[in-house]
Amino acid sequence: MKRFLKQMVGFTLFCILCASGYFAVNLYVWDEKDLIGSETYISIKKAKDAPAHVRNLIMGGSTGNQLFPNTLFNGLTYSLCCNQATSLAGQYILLHEFLFNHTDPSKLQVFLLLRPSSLRNDLDQRFVYNYFIKPFDHPEYQSHLSPYAQAQLKKVPLRRLVQIPFIRRSHWSPNLQHQHQPHKFRISNLSAEYLRKIHSLCKLNNVRSFKVRATYLSSDFGEEDLKSFRKDIVDQGLQGEMRGYFSTLATYPAELFMEDKVHLLNTNSARTDFMSKLRLN
Repeated sequence: MKRFLKQMVGFTLFCILCASGYFAVNLYVWDEKDLIGSETYISIKKAKDAPAHVRNLIMGGSTGNQLFPNTLFNGLTYSLCCNQATSLAGQYILLHEFLFNHTDPSKLQVFLLLRPSSLRNDLDQRFVYNYFIKPFDHPEYQSHLSPYAQAQLKKVPLRRLVQIPFIRRSHWSPNLQHQHQPHKFRISNLSAEYLRKIHSLCKLNNVRSFKVRATYLSSDFGEEDLKSFRKDIVDQGLQGEMRGYFSTLATYPAELFMEDKVHLLNTNSARTDFMSKLRLN
């Protein structure tokens, strides 16, 4: 019996130790710079600052952030690029914050840089909790969430727990089983809706120009992979918003990419090429 009790005590202490470690890592209150998706919080802060000198506003996902890091581009060319997991609903909120705080939007060129797979995001990915719900599911942003966006978010388990401050500022998220499909080139209903809303927001604020542009792809992908994507542009009636989208699309040899086949190992030459295509030089 004594041996059994010792084993039970040992097992209990082990469980307590493991639980303490889990909660210390996942429920510790982190600074924004240390949170998962910290690049998004950087972009939110920069959108609220909206310096008057900005003339080229660059937005987009992580491939855009490789070309125009939001930690470096703070001058005439100003980057709010962060991650595709914010979805176009998140991009819309960032743009709204920036235009609301900028003194003269009529002088702005707005570029939305998106890899074709970024438009597949329908707020249905396993990253949605840390990259959208935590940074954007705030009372101040609720008016920007359409009925469709709200319906998608209602499908996320334990969404409301994010209203607890230490949950919002932790690394914890529910175990979401949704698949991430970085090589599925499609346009979701949410992306189509918010692309129109972004375009309309630019018009409403008399923005000088708004353009959606492609970043780059690995040579592993060809025209056949883009066939459904091109059809979605027509089926969703996005020909106006997506005009000129493919004019900047660059294909680089597969060996120049990271293992994810999404991000380049080195972006120096790609950045120079892209700035020339956007006429930012």
